[in-house]
Amino acid sequence: MKNHYIVAGLLLLFVQTQAQYFKVDYPPSADSNELRLGVTYTLWIPPGASFIRGIIVHQHGAGTTAARSGESGAYDLHWQALARKWDCALMVPSYHVLNDKTDASPGGAQLWFDPRLGSDKVFLRAIEDLSVNTGHAELKQAPWVLWGHSGGAIWSDVMMLLHPERVVAVWLRSGTEQMWHDRPGFTAMSVPQAVYGIPIMCNPGIQEKDNLIGKGQLTKFKMLRGAGAPAGIAFDPLTGHWTGNSRYLAIPYLDACMRLRLPDRGGLPLRPAGRGVMRWSDAVGDSVWLPDEKVARSWVEYVRTGLVSDSTPPPAPFDVQVKDIGEKGMEITWKAEADLESGIGHFIIFRDGQELGNCPAVNLVRFQVLPNFQAGWLNSYNDAPANPVPEMRFVDPWPKDNKPHIYTVVNVNTAGLRSRPSGEASSARLQTAALFDDGMVLQRGRQLSVWGWALPGDPVEVVFKGGRYHGVTGADGKWMIFLPPCAAGGPFDMSISAGMDTIRIRNILVGEVWLCSGQSNMVLDFNNEGVRRLYAADVAASANDQIRQLLVERDYRATPARSFKRGGWKSAGPQTLPAFSAAAYFFARTLYEKYHVPIGIINASYGGTVAQAWTSGEGLKELPVVEEKEPKNAPCVLFNAMIAPLVPYAIRGVAWYQGEYNTHRAFAYRQLFPALIRDWRSKWGDSVLPFIFQQLPNFQQPVTQPSENEWAELREAYGEKKILSSGPLYRGMRVGGNKIVLSFDNVGGGLVTKGGDSLTYFAVAGGDRKFVWAKAVIRGATVEVSAPGVDHPAAVRYAWAGNPEGCNLYNKEGLPASPFRTDDWPGLTVGN
Repeated sequence: MKNHYIVAGLLLLFVQTQAQYFKVDYPPSADSNELRLGVTYTLWIPPGASFIRGIIVHQHGAGTTAARSGESGAYDLHWQALARKWDCALMVPSYHVLNDKTDASPGGAQLWFDPRLGSDKVFLRAIEDLSVNTGHAELKQAPWVLWGHSGGAIWSDVMMLLHPERVVAVWLRSGTEQMWHDRPGFTAMSVPQAVYGIPIMCNPGIQEKDNLIGKGQLTKFKMLRGAGAPAGIAFDPLTGHWTGNSRYLAIPYLDACMRLRLPDRGGLPLRPAGRGVMRWSDAVGDSVWLPDEKVARSWVEYVRTGLVSDSTPPPAPFDVQVKDIGEKGMEITWKAEADLESGIGHFIIFRDGQELGNCPAVNLVRFQVLPNFQAGWLNSYNDAPANPVPEMRFVDPWPKDNKPHIYTVVNVNTAGLRSRPSGEASSARLQTAALFDDGMVLQRGRQLSVWGWALPGDPVEVVFKGGRYHGVTGADGKWMIFLPPCAAGGPFDMSISAGMDTIRIRNILVGEVWLCSGQSNMVLDFNNEGVRRLYAADVAASANDQIRQLLVERDYRATPARSFKRGGWKSAGPQTLPAFSAAAYFFARTLYEKYHVPIGIINASYGGTVAQAWTSGEGLKELPVVEEKEPKNAPCVLFNAMIAPLVPYAIRGVAWYQGEYNTHRAFAYRQLFPALIRDWRSKWGDSVLPFIFQQLPNFQQPVTQPSENEWAELREAYGEKKILSSGPLYRGMRVGGNKIVLSFDNVGGGLVTKGGDSLTYFAVAGGDRKFVWAKAVIRGATVEVSAPGVDHPAAVRYAWAGNPEGCNLYNKEGLPASPFRTDDWPGLTVGN
């Protein structure tokens, strides 16, 4: 991308270095009321973030060395992980100090770390200008999360006093404005009442306990706690003035504070911090405030050992690329996101499943700091990446055996925990997407898309069923070739050639292909003991080479992946069925028994997930999406990892089984679920792509009285009237005296009660909105509902419960009526 320069005001310089990095540069002012130092602000915007909820400010300390570290701070992957989780920008200033003085003499650091000398004005101006340059006008009102080291902690402290209404939380590493009260030109400040609601953590090194820094931080803590503020103090037992391992407590602490305080939507005030959790500190003889129990446990460990335990592995690397660099070997590059708790320690590179080497090969971290992939000597002192920032790059110097090799990369966090392996990348010149493998099933009667990667400009040929089809790779190395529709049948072979490379795909079938997606009910496979026991006879009789599954590895990504780990198509049979989704298998078996053509199911499902994670950024653009706690449930991440790599593979339709994790926001699901359907249809370029979905099943114990229920609201949100179904669907009602008469669509041969018993699970309410069980009687194609004591009925509900066990309204064709209600009274999830 070309750099763009815009000049305005005092020679402001904007540089857009990459899609998500933005810079603004201000020269020093000669005016004594303005900032007399130059400053560069670097802002990182999380990819795909449509609305910025806050700004994390990472402020370096005093002196020339610390100022230089600010130049690379915005590239810190660990701090980016925190910003990405909350759709926040990461903003890092670098002040152009002229010397290592900490006073207000020409070029000294006090000129910036006392915001009243001009850095406050320039900081606000930078936010204003960056809001224009990034296209994110909301930056102007976004709240701040402040982290500062040394002089940066003084700056953060004063900014909190100047703008308490803008501050979410503050971490003060080895500095506070209290320690500077007796310095010339530094005036002590009064404390606004709003400050006492801001979570603040003072974090001195153990060697600073009795000096100016430690005493200043202790004074700050005592003053705040004495006023009941949510304040804490954490002495680092390993280090002195350098930042040490403090980030491993600071980032989870700020993460928890952001969860407590960030509003769900822009324009709303910050939420109160709440009561939090209290822990006694022997070091200060007082209790400290901590945002939650998890952070409290980490604080206890940190003040004792200087470290924080972690039991969650980091995310897997992605977008692994292999490039032939001649006599030097094969260059492997990749992308990765940091583990929120422990960052990135290093990477392990594998060739053909064997460990090949580490990146970095040698770690230069000093000062008892955990080895960090981005660290250099500066990082271990000032908590910013080495400059230049380390690359995710490894050269394999000896793969010259004229054979293709498979490379994968593993992310190791600073706690030593390993991620899952990345997707595979081949050193072969020609590659296909992971969908195209032996045993694949292609969709009959549709234009077929075949794609992969080769060198830019390479001619590519696909040979299939006697036809030859040609294309050329683009500048990005991707090729896509379209094949004409063909009839069901097989097995067939396909060959794909580019340059000296040829890939042969064997045992291809053509039939019906369905994408089966959703959460745990679609994930549930025959490995489950209960499923295996219940369907033992089905498993034993499952051998059928005409039914095949492709399992997409469960993963989530911040940006769209080009492919996924190659796992291959598997035919149904007693040995392979344990990996099959049970719901998808029985769906495929039913189709096969009806059509007698090959059936392929692409199983892209992930338990405990929300619909917004399965929807692309474009699909969510017009919807207010609430951030979920789990990374796998962030907006778009499952679409990016598990759906985007499938587009535009020809499919007959989608079978969807999801909803449970959206029940707490069932009302919003009315908009979200149709948006997902529109989004996937748009991606496949088919506005009528069949989309079959399963309503939530019975859940928990049957109720004894009519009540509100989230699961019932979620079933309503599916939009029954648009379901292609032959079961009775509620159409309308009319009131006649003390009765309500209900009419239905899809009555078929007539309404019946299952088993011939009386109708159950009907409830009626009057104007008081208090529902009671009702008597319901079938009258031809209608149902008449009434209840003693409800003389003026207003509304009816049917099967309105998490587990409406025994609901028994059917049509004569044997299909059940969908749960419904006649009212539009607000339910439990409105506003969630």
